[in-house]
Amino acid sequence: MKYFQAFLELLFPTPRICPFCHTKQEELQVCFHCLEELKKIKEERGQCARCGTLGVRGEECGNCFYWPQYFLRNYAAIPYEGKWRQTIHQLKFKNQGWLATPLAEIMIATLKNKEVDLVLPVPLHKDRLRTRGFNQASLLGQEVARITGLPFNDQLLERVIATSHQSGLSQRRRASNVRNAFQVNNSDIIAGKRILLVDDLMTSGATLLECSKVLYGKGAKTVTGVTLGVGVK
Repeated sequence: MKYFQAFLELLFPTPRICPFCHTKQEELQVCFHCLEELKKIKEERGQCARCGTLGVRGEECGNCFYWPQYFLRNYAAIPYEGKWRQTIHQLKFKNQGWLATPLAEIMIATLKNKEVDLVLPVPLHKDRLRTRGFNQASLLGQEVARITGLPFNDQLLERVIATSHQSGLSQRRRASNVRNAFQVNNSDIIAGKRILLVDDLMTSGATLLECSKVLYGKGAKTVTGVTLGVGVK
């Protein structure tokens, strides 16, 4: 497998650029200027300490004030706007899987809670996975796990209902849209574990909350979210 991957790299070399501004780099990584820009955005506009929503300050915001206490918090790396949003769309809709590595690195950098036993991605329904060909949350989760050396499993959490897209729905409709949409396939592996739940985007948090509810129901010790993008107030 190692030699095959090396052969593919020769045929289709990974671009050595910043995934956001596309300036040339010595390797595939987020450039210094984009990292500084992200830092400035969070400092000047504020970021909710619990859900990661940008444009607000404090330990909680209007988005997460009514979240159940069992869900700890979500860490989010980039705003869902401008060039940051375009990069998320490249990963999600343009099949640019090579972006997962540098994007996972900045997701890891946002994590303040490093006490994790297992990395799980938010799953797609099998019909959507068949249509798209990949799960962007799984690509990110695999890289987060590989870089940190944590175990990864994309078979434990399953989406059993083909929910409609969340975009355009109210917060209440988002919650009802994903209700009972997920199941755990092996509770023995989940029991007592500190779970890191990975997704590409968080807006209302309804999907993360529903997943965490199912995981806690099967004995998870803690569930923490980390998302690439997050909504902006």
